[in-house]
Amino acid sequence: MKRNLNKVSLFAMIAIAIGTLTYVGCDDIKKDIASVNPDTKQFTGTVLGKIFDRCTGAPIAGVKVSMAGKSAVTTNSNGEFVFRDVPITTDGTYTNGYNTFWDSYEVLMDFTGYNKNKADSLKYPDYKLDEVDVIFTDLHDGDNYGSGSDGNPNESGSGADTPVDGIVSSMTNLEIGRLNTTISGEIVDALSYDVVANAIVYLKQTNSVGNTTVVKQTTTDNSGKYTFARVENGASFTVEAMNDTRTLSGSVGVNLTCGQDALLSSQVTAQRLLLSFTDNVAPFVTAINIQNNEDVDLAAKSSIVYTFSEPIKQTAYTDASLPKGHGTIVDDITFSFTGLKKADAAIQFTASWNAPTFDQLTITPTGMTGASRYSISYAAGMAAKLTDAKGNALANAGTAIVGDFLNTESLAFTTKGLADKPAKPVLTKDPTTPLVQWNGGSVKLEWSASEATVKIKYFDIYKKIGDGPFDRIATNVRSTDTTLTIGANDLNSGGNNPRYAQSVQFMVQAISVNLVVGDASDPVSVIDDTRPTVVTATLFNATNPTQDSIVVQFSEPLNEVQAETAANYSISGGGNNVRSVVYRGFNAVGDYRVSFIVDKGSVIATEVLTVTGINDLQGNAIDPNANSFTF
Repeated sequence: MKRNLNKVSLFAMIAIAIGTLTYVGCDDIKKDIASVNPDTKQFTGTVLGKIFDRCTGAPIAGVKVSMAGKSAVTTNSNGEFVFRDVPITTDGTYTNGYNTFWDSYEVLMDFTGYNKNKADSLKYPDYKLDEVDVIFTDLHDGDNYGSGSDGNPNESGSGADTPVDGIVSSMTNLEIGRLNTTISGEIVDALSYDVVANAIVYLKQTNSVGNTTVVKQTTTDNSGKYTFARVENGASFTVEAMNDTRTLSGSVGVNLTCGQDALLSSQVTAQRLLLSFTDNVAPFVTAINIQNNEDVDLAAKSSIVYTFSEPIKQTAYTDASLPKGHGTIVDDITFSFTGLKKADAAIQFTASWNAPTFDQLTITPTGMTGASRYSISYAAGMAAKLTDAKGNALANAGTAIVGDFLNTESLAFTTKGLADKPAKPVLTKDPTTPLVQWNGGSVKLEWSASEATVKIKYFDIYKKIGDGPFDRIATNVRSTDTTLTIGANDLNSGGNNPRYAQSVQFMVQAISVNLVVGDASDPVSVIDDTRPTVVTATLFNATNPTQDSIVVQFSEPLNEVQAETAANYSISGGGNNVRSVVYRGFNAVGDYRVSFIVDKGSVIATEVLTVTGINDLQGNAIDPNANSFTF
């Protein structure tokens, strides 16, 4: 898809054609091009750019710049960068009648290295995505736009329009501002002009690629005031806000102007933001008075109460006054007894709304007894039938609540009474479990629980990935040990190039013969405990007369800062001058690579490369028994 938003054109200087740097005559160019099959030739060009401070105009050196399909480069002292051999794709758009084509490239600017050890007022946003166009012309040796009588394109010359190869673009300027501006403002009700406390306020920015992201988020104080510190100077933003009940919302644009003194932090007061009534927010369940797996005191809670974020529109479906069999919400709710004192069976119940607000639904079962287990299940599709006055269907609140009508998972609970809880299990990891790799493996767990007071019927096992919730992954487990699988992305942030490591936790819960749920065990954590290793290294004798390059392959993702520290690589012969170290991340064959430059001819056969001081994402140091390679 072509984008036309804030495009910075790279006007082509057609100075280089196929094969060599210069051709004398147009006939020679056409003759050479005609000998190449345009369907198989990959035409390329060179993209030049410069990054500078939007407010001071100063070039910015040391910024890592990336393009799809190309290795990252770093800006020089003039803020300039170069990408060579950039493919000119075949789907460029024919524009303006001058045989001019364009295609878009996204450029990612990475300021994380630049920002290190700098004062906050001198830092830039860690990442900035921009888009540039490569404009080029063809050799006019064919015409693919007309159609003959047979419906095929009219063509001449070589039989196809052929783009010029080896184009060098003109310089494109990419600008960015320092994080030295503070935006503050006030949120008020548009009708009463009362200040809105605890309003959720978002600072959003749309980049040249057209992506809108939330840059910062905060809440207003008791006087309706908010503040966003360390905002990019000279940029344009949108401030959006909604009250804490999500019934009022509004937005206002903020365009920052560079101050006369760029070294001083700017203080910008945004236009007062008025919140108006809105109903584009879906309703959601904010609370259920009985929690999943709660042991309920029937004297305190004899009904289940669902509280919604806003009134639910009353329809024939939501009529809770009718018994089952009338196609109402009552038919989609099943209240079950699952205790052992009698056979499992459905429980009769009544339902009611809290007129006139209709933001609470109460379900009152009949005949609940102590020391029993109950569950409430919901028919699929209920959420779509519960809407607000504007027709917005019930949605997720952002935090999962078991029993919120959004899925078919049952809300289960026990009642206090004739039986006590079973003992809390003691969960451990089997010491014979092998080390776990960064991309998964397996772990053997074992546990014990006393049955001196309460007999245990079975166990449930729960799993938590990273900062997520504990989810039940096994029930009715009758043994006291099990082997569980750790998924490929359980121990990292996902994808081939994860940015951080995380743990997986397990816990076990005992259920008594009376189906009373006991307290969960203390969790057991599983992490990547395998050291990274050097797989191999390759020396490339480049055509450059002063330097060679080396690519080192590792077994897993690395700490990028340590991987790009030249002092962590030594070669036994000495005098190599290791430099320009770049962590290249994932390779298609499944390893992770680092490349660096050495002096020409300084590495010879039998010399040994040794890697130290590098950890994986979990912090495991490189294996000292597999950290070297002999050339």
